[in-house]
Amino acid sequence: MTIRTARRPLRQQKSRSRRTWTISTWAWCSPKAVTRSESVTFPETQIAKVPNPVDVTQMRPLIDKDTGEKFTFRTRDELRHFKYQRYMKRYLRCIQGIDDGVGELLDYLDSNGLADNTVVIYTSDQGFFLGDHGWFDKRFMYEESFQMPFLIRYSELIRPGSVCNDVISNIDFAPTWLDLAGTTIPSYMQGRSDTMHDCYAHYGVRNQRFKLIYWYNQGFDLPGTKAGGQEKEWELLPEYAQIVRDLRDELRRTMLEIGDEPAHPL
Repeated sequence: MTIRTARRPLRQQKSRSRRTWTISTWAWCSPKAVTRSESVTFPETQIAKVPNPVDVTQMRPLIDKDTGEKFTFRTRDELRHFKYQRYMKRYLRCIQGIDDGVGELLDYLDSNGLADNTVVIYTSDQGFFLGDHGWFDKRFMYEESFQMPFLIRYSELIRPGSVCNDVISNIDFAPTWLDLAGTTIPSYMQGRSDTMHDCYAHYGVRNQRFKLIYWYNQGFDLPGTKAGGQEKEWELLPEYAQIVRDLRDELRRTMLEIGDEPAHPL
């Protein structure tokens, strides 16, 4: 596998992440017990830090421990691009490792005659920002982060290659698996979210065409920061007012259905 450097325009000059990155940053998904996946190398985790100085010209060269290649930087933008390219390389290596692992599992089921009697489900946490909107990581309801892969292989019920365009939620996953297994779904299945969040907490609901993202917070004695009192952008776009009302009603209905009590009335 050949990994090419990413060419996506980088908006890191206004990056939200200002912390010093380390060699192990963005590499927590690398297989722990595997050093190679086909022709893709998974480097060992290191603790050495990549500096983030104000004057990069005073920074000592970074030296690749495997090749001995030296990296020097004339501007902070060059350093940012170096970090971003390394991030993309590790991300693509991670994806390749997952792809190889899934392939090995499917090959095992096929070779042992288990494929027809096994439901294979492939999904994950939310997607990742790869510099989109100036962000890395996930946690916000932009489309790049909001989407999730969801594939099922079970020839008895699902035609290979078929596509379902329904909007689903991962809260439906466990009841679906239990239903497929012919097991009773317990009444206590629904969980309850902790209201403590590491980033700005928000609710969201979507249909096939529109998405409503609803932010809530505590007041800081500043205009627009009181709970439920922030200025609403859709008031500037009256042609979308009914769409907002419909989605807000759907959000209320869904939260009521799953027993999720909002921090304040929507």
